[in-house]
Amino acid sequence: MEVKLTYKLLIKSLACMALLTAGQAQAALVQFTVEGEITFASEGNGFGLSTGTTISASGVFNDDSFIASSSGSYIDFSTIENNMSIVFGDYTYTDIMETYNGAHMLFDNSGVFNGIEYGAIDLPAFDSWGALSSSSDFSGTNNLGDTTVTGNWTNSYAVSAVPVPAAVWLFSTGSVFLVGFARRQSRLKNHNC
Repeated sequence: MEVKLTYKLLIKSLACMALLTAGQAQAALVQFTVEGEITFASEGNGFGLSTGTTISASGVFNDDSFIASSSGSYIDFSTIENNMSIVFGDYTYTDIMETYNGAHMLFDNSGVFNGIEYGAIDLPAFDSWGALSSSSDFSGTNNLGDTTVTGNWTNSYAVSAVPVPAAVWLFSTGSVFLVGFARRQSRLKNHNC
């Protein structure tokens, strides 16, 4: 009798866990990369960049973290689940270093990448002011406070799904094993009575 109670409790626990995690299973982590091209770089700019070189922004965000706005949507990188780093020549700027209003990746009403809002004011500084423009989308300011590098984000936005960790598969197979083991114990107990 005690084994059947344990078996029923195990089944109920697994069913309850499946129901509780079903809503969470909809969200997925997404890796992204975006490239930018340097359109102007003064000689000896302090970042190790020259005109025509490429910078990149990359990171991970939760695909259900899009926030609607009047001009489209954006992803807020001030949350713990989303992270971004921008490699700007010899420097790497992270979402934690952003000093204005939180780093944001912008998308237009069609869901197309439309720029990055980011500002790190500690010199040497990096600033990206949002929506893509025809002039420049970002700049770098050296230790003297002079803007020495400018550039544009390209249409190179790329994403890929983050693989499900092996722990999920191990937990699933372990749960199936426990159910089978409990069932077998139940049968043996009933057979011996």
